[in-house]
Parts: sequence; structure tokens; C-alpha cells
Amino acid sequence: MKRRRTISLIAAGGFLVVALAFRIGFFAYAFYAALLVAGLAYLMTFVSLDGLTAERHCTLRQGEIGAEAVVTVGVRNQKAYFLPWVIMEDVVSDGLTVLEGVASRAQVMKPKGAVTLRYKVRCDRRGYHRIGPVLFESGDFFGLTRRFVTGPDTLFVTVYPKIVPVDKYSVPTHRPLGETTTRMRIFEDPTRIAGVREYRHGDPLRRVHWKASAKTGTLHAKVYDPSSLEGANIVLDFNERAWQGGKRVERVEFAATVAASLASHLAERGVTLGLVSNGVDAADVIETKPISVEVANRDEARELVEQRKETDRLRPVEVPVGRGQDSAMLVMEALARLELSNGLDLAEMIAQEYHAWPREDTAALIVPDVSAELFREIVRLKSTGFSVLVLMIDNIEGAPRAQAGLAGIHVPMIHLRHESDLHRIVI
Repeated sequence: MKRRRTISLIAAGGFLVVALAFRIGFFAYAFYAALLVAGLAYLMTFVSLDGLTAERHCTLRQGEIGAEAVVTVGVRNQKAYFLPWVIMEDVVSDGLTVLEGVASRAQVMKPKGAVTLRYKVRCDRRGYHRIGPVLFESGDFFGLTRRFVTGPDTLFVTVYPKIVPVDKYSVPTHRPLGETTTRMRIFEDPTRIAGVREYRHGDPLRRVHWKASAKTGTLHAKVYDPSSLEGANIVLDFNERAWQGGKRVERVEFAATVAASLASHLAERGVTLGLVSNGVDAADVIETKPISVEVANRDEARELVEQRKETDRLRPVEVPVGRGQDSAMLVMEALARLELSNGLDLAEMIAQEYHAWPREDTAALIVPDVSAELFREIVRLKSTGFSVLVLMIDNIEGAPRAQAGLAGIHVPMIHLRHESDLHRIVI
């Protein structure tokens, strides 16, 4: 638009020079009249959207796939002057479908006047979906200039991943899942101290009983009761490079469904669960700043509204291991906002983070494939005392190779292609 305006000014200037050179008064007056009209048009456009405000209400802020919500947007002209035309459009994310009503309309705005947009949306897929802001477009009487402005009135709807009931689930190691008591002191609960003993080489510092050590003058370690609560730490690969190939979107969403289903089942069993992923939180990359721009068309304005921020985040998205429905809800919220990232691949993330993971919980890896680097990290996890389960998502070509390699180090793998396969997670 700026280029077109520059060309118009140059042409008008040349027209004036010719009119003055040849003393054609009519054309000179016509030029001045056109210049006055253009000035008035620009002034009208400049002030046209300054007084518009919007207030939004939505009947849903969190929900499941398929849930519906009613959105109401009240637009008001705060100024005492007349707006000849305003096009208002409420920007709705692609994951939401407008079922009925209107999310956009053209309107003549009276001084201090108001208008309401009301429509119903359906949550079609998992995600952190934005509703708003309102994109306003207006200009002069003649349509010579246009201006686009958005308001700060944005809200987000969190849509949780689909949960498929898992009838049975057992951790594929010698470790049990659930509340256990054993005769042999194999499993220890750090919350239940049974006594003290002399410190042994290799005992972690967190095991040292400092009061007993200070009293006796030699290091002593805590002895825990041989009862523990075993669960799983869900490790989800959401690196963008790992999910190349066909049916990418479907496989990614299925991976989120698998993670959510396991988390829900673990919570129902009353055991511990957590989540670690190398993806990115959508809340960190969605741009929410209002804009006031002059662009060529509405498509460009909408692209600016929906633009995303760059992030160099290398820390994983993590929900600490916990117990019960509260922990499960934290996992569901994290999965709802989780998006693919260009940061750490899964092998790099495991090498960086596994030291802080609880070894009494199974590391349940949900992956699209097992690369050589990831295989080495799985070997490292096994050698440092972790129980590992690999769930591979719909990879017909890579599954046999990965299964053979993991069998050699006694790590079970389950190839999941459909939701019905979740019922087969029984070792």
C-alpha cells in the first residue's frame, strides 16, 4: 500500500507540473481538489479505529475434544463521531470450528454505539487454542485508504488430549506397579525410615544420616522400610525432526493420546506418574501483543495477528513425579499445550535430565523411532538402575529393527499403531 501511495504522489506531482507548465488552470484546480480529498481520507482513516473497544466472554476455558462453547464479543465505539464502515472479525484458531452464528460482520458504528458478535465453536483437536483478538478494518468514505487494528482482548481454550481406557498395564521389569511389601529389602521407600547403618561406598549423599554421623563421628546412612509405591515417568519425544514422514499430524496426536491414557490409568491406580518432554509449551510461543498496522489486505493483517514468537528454549517441559488426580491433571494440561520443538532431540534431553529422575519409577519412552543415539541413552538408563519401557508410535519399517536391538538389552518395546493397541499394553 505504501508503494502504491508513493507512485500516486509522484504521478500527481508530475500532473501538477504539466498543468502549471502549460497553464491549464482546470487541471491545477482538479489536482488541489484531489489532494484535499486524499488528505481528508487519510485523516478519517487515521482516527477511524481509535475509539473501538471489545469485551469478550466464553462459556468454556478447558475442555475435551468435541466440547462446544459460546463466544460473545461486545464491540463499542467510545468516540463521539460517526464511523461510516467497520469490518470486525474475531480471529479463531484452526483447532476450533465455528458451528453457528457469525464471527465477523460489517457495521456502521454510531457515536457511542455498540454491536455484539455471538457464535458457537467446537473443539476439534488437542491444543492451546486462541480466540481473538478482534481484527478491525476501517477507512474513509471513498475507500482510498484502509487501516487494521486489533485489541488486547484475547483468551485461550485448553483442549485436553483424548484418553483411551487402558484395561491392564504392568511395568515390564522385576519391579511391581502399585503398593508393595516384600520380604527381601529390594525396594525402599525414602519417606519411611526404618533405622541407620554405617555408610557404604556408593551411597548417595541424600542417604547420609547427618545427625547420627555427627553423634558417632563416622558416616551413617539411612535404612528405609522395604515398601514402595512404584509408577512411571512418561518421557514423550516431541522433537520436530523425529516426526518426519507420512501421517505426521496423526502420529503426533496419537502419541499425545498414548501419554494421556497412561497418565490417566496410573492416576486411577493410585501410583506415581510424571511427564518429561522435549516439546515446547504453546503458551511460550503464541504472540498476544495488540497490533496497529497498515497492510495491503486482510490476509496480511491476519498473518500478523497469528504470528508466533521465536524461542530458544532448551529446557524440557516437565511435570514432576507425583500421585493422584492432581498430578494427572497437571500432565493433561502440559500435554494440551505441548507442541513440536526444534530444540533438543530425545537422546540429548535424556543425557541432560535423567540424573534428576526417580529410579524407582519406570521410564516409559513414547517415541516415533529408536535412533542409534537414543539406543545408547537407553543403555545408559538401564546401566544406572532404571526400568525402561519403549512405546513406538506407528512405525512399520523401524519397529522390527528397534525391537531386535532392545531385546538384546532386555528392554521391552510395544509397537502401537491404533488406539485399540493400547489394550495390549500387558507384559
